[in-house]
Amino acid sequence: RRGGGNGGSAADGGTHADQAGEVAGYTHLSADQIRSDQCGEQRDQHVRIAVAKHPSAPTDTLKLLATDPECQVRAGVAGNTASPADALRQVATDSQDNFPALVENDSAPIDLLRRFAADPDVTVRWGVAASAATPADVLLALADDPEVRGCIVARPEVPVEVLITIAAVAAN
Repeated sequence: RRGGGNGGSAADGGTHADQAGEVAGYTHLSADQIRSDQCGEQRDQHVRIAVAKHPSAPTDTLKLLATDPECQVRAGVAGNTASPADALRQVATDSQDNFPALVENDSAPIDLLRRFAADPDVTVRWGVAASAATPADVLLALADDPEVRGCIVARPEVPVEVLITIAAVAAN
């Protein structure tokens, strides 16, 4: 078994240290190895989730995992700041369950943040408002949204012109 741990993974009753060792044993795998039928162990859902979340996972592996049949694996890619833009765009075509993790990812492409600023789900808009990657013009557009204003003003790095706009909108 890769990664060593003698207690199994945390998912099957082992310790988190065992699980970390197991994940470390898989992060070097290429997309072809993960896809291969000869590598059944790395096809385990819990391992794929952990690899998708791992900050050192290879780019080609993250691209592959962005199309994984398991939503939780794709969510790992969505929240991983190491995920390349095309993998994040792939996840953006996915189940809405992954949108909050995607927009909270500080590596999310600006075009996705712009798109999700108008999402009907308030948790997605909160994520856009809270993301350090969201540009000022998108924050200004969100200033009209009473459900997310608090997320914007809570960020210390928000440009003062955005705060002035929010204060003026809130006063009306």
